[in-house]
Amino acid sequence: MNEDSGRGRQGMAVAGRLFGVRPSPAMVVASVALLVAMAGTGVAASGLPIASVGSAQLRAGAVTSPKIAADAVTSASVKNGSLSRADFAAGQVPSGPQGPAGPPGQNALADATVISHSHSVADNDYYWYWGTCPSGKRAIGGGANTNSDNAYVNESFPVDANGNAAGDGAVAAGWRTEVSNLSGSQLTVTVYIVCA
Repeated sequence: MNEDSGRGRQGMAVAGRLFGVRPSPAMVVASVALLVAMAGTGVAASGLPIASVGSAQLRAGAVTSPKIAADAVTSASVKNGSLSRADFAAGQVPSGPQGPAGPPGQNALADATVISHSHSVADNDYYWYWGTCPSGKRAIGGGANTNSDNAYVNESFPVDANGNAAGDGAVAAGWRTEVSNLSGSQLTVTVYIVCA
């Protein structure tokens, strides 16, 4: 018997002893767990049919811009009418053609008229007057005039149809003006209302 054949018999004896040893329960459990894990991964990776994952299988917000390949979303992928101007960057949506010119605006002051009223006021006395504009017009201004430097306008303000001060946002139906005469003699005061 040569040396090589002796070594062969020793190897077969060692192998026989190894296969004859029963594995421990812990080894069996670990081996089974490893096989199940490997089999499960294989099914998950290869068991899905083509085109079987759709929007119903995706969690909300799962697909973000970095996960979409360049040019993956084309015009054919977007539903017609589903985008608005806010979905595009500035300058991406071209302006449409200019529309037809509208009718000329009305010049509100083109038909402005002045209403005046004169009254004689005694020395050291005062006079007030309020009036309204014709139907369809509103007061846009008012004031007074005298021939003396010693007559003073005490009040000048827009009023409603009842002569009360017109508040913010109200339509001024007329104007009220009050003038005091401190000239030392009687004088004539003329009050004005500008209507348009």
